[in-house]
Amino acid sequence: MFKALRVATIARHEREKVEALVDKRKGELQELIEKTTESERKRSAEEKMSTKDVEKVFDEMFNHIIQVIRSEFIPEERLKQAYKTIYANYNIYEKEYLFKFQHVSEHLQFFSNFNQDKTSINQIENGLILQFSREGYKEDLVKVHHYNPDTNYSSIMIKSLFYLNKDLLQKAFNEFYESSTYEDKHREQAVSSEIIVNSDAFQMKIRNDIQQQKPIIRDVSILDESQMYFPISIAFREVITRITKAMRSVENGKIRQIQIQLIQQIVGRIDSLIMKVNEELYPFCLSLSRPLKATFHSCAVILLTKYYYDEQKDYFAETLSKLETQKDNLKQYFIDRVIPDTKVDTEVDKKYAIRLCKDIKESFVQFIIDDGQNIINKRLNNCTHLNRKWIQDRCDARLLTDQETQWYLDYIKNPRKSFEQLFKDIWKDVEAIINRELVARKLFYADILKEFFTCMERKLILNLI
Repeated sequence: MFKALRVATIARHEREKVEALVDKRKGELQELIEKTTESERKRSAEEKMSTKDVEKVFDEMFNHIIQVIRSEFIPEERLKQAYKTIYANYNIYEKEYLFKFQHVSEHLQFFSNFNQDKTSINQIENGLILQFSREGYKEDLVKVHHYNPDTNYSSIMIKSLFYLNKDLLQKAFNEFYESSTYEDKHREQAVSSEIIVNSDAFQMKIRNDIQQQKPIIRDVSILDESQMYFPISIAFREVITRITKAMRSVENGKIRQIQIQLIQQIVGRIDSLIMKVNEELYPFCLSLSRPLKATFHSCAVILLTKYYYDEQKDYFAETLSKLETQKDNLKQYFIDRVIPDTKVDTEVDKKYAIRLCKDIKESFVQFIIDDGQNIINKRLNNCTHLNRKWIQDRCDARLLTDQETQWYLDYIKNPRKSFEQLFKDIWKDVEAIINRELVARKLFYADILKEFFTCMERKLILNLI
């Protein structure tokens, strides 16, 4: 748990680095404004700049700062950092079937063929499927077990398939059923065309074919699996589908921020997919090979890396956009400062005071939101044990304590209701703790704000003396 929490802080740290970067350059812009203002005020009336010249100087300063900030977001480096973060998180929950760090990182080259700033997840989906399908076919697809099938194959089973090629299997199934050898020996035993009483020979044939079949590579971008009983591209498409669904918020359909709990959920979805494929292979006494399982997880890591990279890129763009929206106000402030006028100076001070208060308000609101979310996340992380088993164990333990007779009767009659009530009672306490901590944090920032304005008031008084 400690490792998970430690790795989960990396995302927040990356955001703080972006904010610090923009704040640093914004501070440099402020210094340039002050230096230019002082320099301009020392000039004679004949040397002073016109309003148009002042605007031009500001635009040059501002655009330079923006370009400097943009240049410090290096896509290749950000992609590598995103991969390190995702791999570390993913490796917490999947250790057995995850390739080594360096092996998976080789797939980052896939993104070099795309413009990272303009390529969406949907646009790279087919490329990812092709990339990892090719990788999967480099090794054996299945693990071969002792041949001892415990079920007869049927058309009903074929119709329920998703990962195996049901059309091809149905055709082979019909041919086997209608074969003369089968008709002579087993026609009387056949219940219908839906079921073969003894399908061992059919299952053995399909088992051998699945082991031997390979796709036809028609060109760099086409992998023909149409004649394969087990086309693995279907499974890789499902890997991507499951991840993209998990990444969409149920409430508003927006992309969710990647957190440790979400990665844990996605690892579970890939494990579930592996189980489903194995269920379809089971009648042939086959299961997924270890390399193919690992390749499924590699695909998940690389796709999550893209999501995390986009998240960091979007946050960088959003933070930079906030600075760009301040351009007009900063320009007007610069003009008012450079062009001397007593009345104008008074208006400048007034505007500056209003802007300062607005900036302080926005900053404090953001501080409270961020701290509040951290408080909530911390308490939620402490509640990961609140699962059904834990609740049931607590209720069972109550059977050994002095409880009212009605509680015993209710628990025996409807244990689910008792589980829900205990959870509600515990959760009520958790919410109460969170609310107390949130109120305390608001009061903390309120005290800081009071102290700030007290200091400002004292400074103004000293300047008037």
